[in-house]
Amino acid sequence: MDWQTALNYCENLSLAGHDDWRLPDINELQSLVDYSRSTPSIDIGVFPETMSFSYCSSTSNAYYTDRTWHVYFSDGYVYHDYKSGDYYVRAVRFKSFLPPCKGDFDADGDIDGSDLATFAAGGTIDVSLEELAENFGKTHCSL
Repeated sequence: MDWQTALNYCENLSLAGHDDWRLPDINELQSLVDYSRSTPSIDIGVFPETMSFSYCSSTSNAYYTDRTWHVYFSDGYVYHDYKSGDYYVRAVRFKSFLPPCKGDFDADGDIDGSDLATFAAGGTIDVSLEELAENFGKTHCSL
């Protein structure tokens, strides 16, 4: 299914008595890869029905907005491709409740470009530019 259909499918999925499913972001999807395995590159004891094909994530490509990030579960390769393509889907239920990083101004669990933009805009900020730069790209860190 294409990306928008995958988002809608997961959002409306009711499975195993739960209805809070969603499409995982690229970090969550890639975290399932077991690089010591191939075809598929995942523990099939835990995920027995995984196909050795591309699974889409909820993460859009920041530069190419008509593309989203994917994991190819034959070898764990992470790449971006068109949102209009036909991909497999793996739904997830919840996100980690770890405290956000100091410097995670948009509270999305990471320190990235959107946090730098917020930092540059000013306001009440309790982190230095050095701390922000040092932790850029980290997820669920604690300073």
